[in-house]
Amino acid sequence: VSSDLTLRPVGTPVIKSLLVSRGLDESKAELLAALAQGRVGWAVMASQEPKVLDQREDETTRSSSVLGCSRVARMAIAEKLSRSFSSGKREQVFQSLDSLAGWWRDLLLFKTGCSDLVVNVDAKDQLARQSTYLDLADIHCGILAVEEAATELDQNVNARLALENMLMRLPFTETLGERPASR
Repeated sequence: VSSDLTLRPVGTPVIKSLLVSRGLDESKAELLAALAQGRVGWAVMASQEPKVLDQREDETTRSSSVLGCSRVARMAIAEKLSRSFSSGKREQVFQSLDSLAGWWRDLLLFKTGCSDLVVNVDAKDQLARQSTYLDLADIHCGILAVEEAATELDQNVNARLALENMLMRLPFTETLGERPASR
C-alpha cells in the first residue's frame, strides 16, 4: 500500500472565487489569487492584512523600475538592500529578490507569448512594454543574476558585493534608462 499523496497548487479561479465569497471585490480577489500561486492560506492571510499588498506594491515598483535605473541608482538600491541584510532583515532582502525574480519570470512569459501565466497581473501593460525592449538572452541574464545573488547571500558572501554585482549584471535598456558602454 502506497502512502504517497500528491498535492497540487489550488487553481487561481478557485482561490479568486473563495476570496470573493469572503467579501473581497473582484479585482483585488483576482490579484491576490494570482499572487498566491496556488497557496490558499497565503491568499486568505493577504486579504486580511493590507500591509501585505502595500509591501508587494513597493517591491513591484522597485523590480519594474530597475531596468531604467542608472548605474548610480542601482548602486543606491544595492546599498539599501545590503544595509537591511546586515541589520538582520535577511528575510526581507530574500523577499525582495523573490519579487525581482518573479518580475523577470513574468518578462520571460510575456516574451514567449504566455502572458496569461504571469503572476503580476496588475502590471501586464508594463511587463508587455518592457518585454519588447529585451531579447531572450537579456531576460535569461536577468534571471541568472538574481538567482546567483540569492545563492551567494545564502552562502554568506559579502552582501553589498553580491547585490551590486547582480544589479550591474541586469540588462539596461536604452529606452528605459542608461546603457553601459560595454557589457
